[in-house]
Amino acid sequence: DEIINHLVTEHHKTRIAFASAHTTGSVEAFERLDGYKKALEKNGLSYDESLIFDGVFTYQSIYSDLQEKLKTKEDVKFDAILAANDMMAFACIDYITGDLGMKVPEDVAVFGYDDILQAETAETSLSTINQQIYRQGQKAAELALKACENEDIPLVTEMNTKVIYRKSCGCTHTSTSDVRYF
Repeated sequence: DEIINHLVTEHHKTRIAFASAHTTGSVEAFERLDGYKKALEKNGLSYDESLIFDGVFTYQSIYSDLQEKLKTKEDVKFDAILAANDMMAFACIDYITGDLGMKVPEDVAVFGYDDILQAETAETSLSTINQQIYRQGQKAAELALKACENEDIPLVTEMNTKVIYRKSCGCTHTSTSDVRYF
């Protein structure tokens, strides 16, 4: 929701594509695709099947799908693309800028998911979602210790994610404070 709303309200994007991984059959791929659809609706945008590209959480898979479906920059019928992970987002950037000669974020804004190290250090830093993986590991260890000590633990523990705005979506500022835990 937050990403789509940001792209619509801050960057005036109206045709937002999705680099999905739903053909993997993974729960997280379906959740991300479903979240994308709901966020479009919430922001008054229509879902368009032609704006779904498929990769299997890999750089090469989404790059190949883009090559197959987008032969020229005139074939690009979107002004932003969200990717199910950062590696696919980087493939989108490379294909859009390298093969099609377009500019990110001027022609197409790009958003990833995972906040891998390259997201912050790339020439065009990648807007993304940080899952706070280190904190998840900490929490898992805390719960495991409690379980070993026969303490009650919750069946489900949820952790918040954090949206990181960087250059690939059109933001000139970055919001990376208190996100990385190395």
